[in-house]
Amino acid sequence: MLLNSLAFSKSNIDSLEKKLSTAQEKDVPQILMQLSKEYADVDNVKALEYSELSLMTAMRIHNLENVANALLEKGYLLEEDGNYDSAIFVETMALKIGTNSNNDQLLANALKRIGGAYTKRGDYETGNKFNLKALTLYRQIGDSSGIGACFNSIGSNFKNLAIYDSAFEYYIKSAEIEHRLNNVSDEASAINNLGTIYQILNIYDKAKEEFNTALALNKTLKNKKRISNNYKNIGMLFEEQKNLDSAMYYFNISLKIDLELGNKKFIAYSYNSIGDIYHKLKKYNEALQYYQKAFDIDDEIENKTGLANDLNDIGAIYFIQGDYHKALDMELKALKFAVGTNGRSKIADIYANLSDSYSKVGDYKEAFNYSRLHDIISDSLFNNTLVLKLSQELYKHKEMANDSTVKVLKKDNEMLHKKLNEKAETNKVYLLSIIFAIFLMLIFYIYKRVKSSAKRKEMLDDLERRLQEREE
Repeated sequence: MLLNSLAFSKSNIDSLEKKLSTAQEKDVPQILMQLSKEYADVDNVKALEYSELSLMTAMRIHNLENVANALLEKGYLLEEDGNYDSAIFVETMALKIGTNSNNDQLLANALKRIGGAYTKRGDYETGNKFNLKALTLYRQIGDSSGIGACFNSIGSNFKNLAIYDSAFEYYIKSAEIEHRLNNVSDEASAINNLGTIYQILNIYDKAKEEFNTALALNKTLKNKKRISNNYKNIGMLFEEQKNLDSAMYYFNISLKIDLELGNKKFIAYSYNSIGDIYHKLKKYNEALQYYQKAFDIDDEIENKTGLANDLNDIGAIYFIQGDYHKALDMELKALKFAVGTNGRSKIADIYANLSDSYSKVGDYKEAFNYSRLHDIISDSLFNNTLVLKLSQELYKHKEMANDSTVKVLKKDNEMLHKKLNEKAETNKVYLLSIIFAIFLMLIFYIYKRVKSSAKRKEMLDDLERRLQEREE
């Protein structure tokens, strides 16, 4: 399946590169953007290169909308590489373009993308604020696909904040919309996320069914990144059911894909997951080794959520080995990152570990305080009415059939996009100021990247030469 995925991407890439060689200048930014998206699931570095090329050519021909779209694509790729601050910076530039050009579609896309960056950085409340703003705009302009995507993102933020009833409701809404629109990839994402809610509630048969449905859908699309995520979830499901051999099997499959894709955040997550299995197998040295691998990567990419997990897990190993002061040091550091990400479930786990560690070093007052804090948060995590709500829904999102509503929604979106594309960009002063700001940013960013890659420089020179030849 992985080889088929690579072959599929290579075919599309070859076709786009051939198209690029004969394209008119006005079409070059969009083709480069498509190349970036094709590479996104197989080579994040090359995807970034093409997003930069798309951005530069859009600036060259003064196409403001393409500039903004290239910035959003680049922001997404920076997110996937764990560079959240840089991602938010370029996405905010796209947001400014959307605001000043009165392009509501672009503005909504930028808000959603920035929300996604904050979510990946572990700031779930801020992520929700941006996603809710985007949702309001998508509703105003009638973009059903955007609405579905926002529902899914908002659901994930609620899940990470341990507000599971709200998370479930938003995932259901997202899955229903994406099914009606025949957006297979986004439907698979929402279904997979529903599985995680069932898993949290220990309803394992439902969780397994959701995960396998999502995996099957992603395999039809040959989406390696999401296939890897599905394998992780299946592995965690086996882990919770104490089938550790099967869990290790799926985690290693996922890690192999992550290493192939070069996605640092996912690689770190896989290392941490494998560390968990060794931990439960009481192979503590191996567990510590994998937790440390995960920590090194998460520290490099400043992944706060990952750092909270890694440090808490390392502390747990030190506790088992009897080094309680080291355990305390790791757990206190973990708490700092967990509080910064507003992850209540993780904070509760760390409070419990801190209580145990303080007890072991003889500080019973602190042990009691953290035990109380753990109990307070734990009591707030679950809503007893949620299980009833889950049973009432019973997969109704899977029973949705395509009907005339889909055609109406798609027609509305086509009319909307046509109207937006017909808008003329009249504010030349603003355009030039945006281009100048982006140019300064790119000079610094591309200098560092091109300096270390002769091949990348050749790509830039070749594109520039072809564009100049067309002008002559």
